[in-house]
Amino acid sequence: MKKSIYLFLLMMILLLTGCNKKDDEMTSFIPTQAPTEEGATVDGEEAQTDQEEDTEAASTPNVVHVGQTTPMYVKMDEYGATLNVRSTPSTSGEAVGFLVHGEKIGVADIADGWASFVYNDALCYVNADYLVTEQPEYLEPPTPTPTPKVTPKPTQEGNQQEAKPEI
Repeated sequence: MKKSIYLFLLMMILLLTGCNKKDDEMTSFIPTQAPTEEGATVDGEEAQTDQEEDTEAASTPNVVHVGQTTPMYVKMDEYGATLNVRSTPSTSGEAVGFLVHGEKIGVADIADGWASFVYNDALCYVNADYLVTEQPEYLEPPTPTPTPKVTPKPTQEGNQQEAKPEI
């Protein structure tokens, strides 16, 4: 009887430890359609020409397919500063958002000083000079400057009067 209880417990432990394993290989797989030659048939239909594909692509939303990304962090010099996220890799590109110090992003590529990454389901860009590979230290907020206190000045008679600040 004891042997069967031990065997049952051993089987349960093996079963439960096997359930916790994650299959990382399939989570990063993005299926794509195989390329076809112009004029070739796909399931008995003639393949679309480039012109037809352009009009169809214009009517459907852009889908961004990004392969492996590199985690990087935003590093700013001043507390409260932000990094503009742009639609094109240029300072003249439209700013579509911003990132703050210490924020983590998945960089797809860095080219010509601009890092591309997916932001709000679109491929966007930031200046790569503000990205680092390790999380930067926290930036302390500036300490408020104390306001000077006005001290009363004694008069000739020894009585104290309120000092008036100079304009």
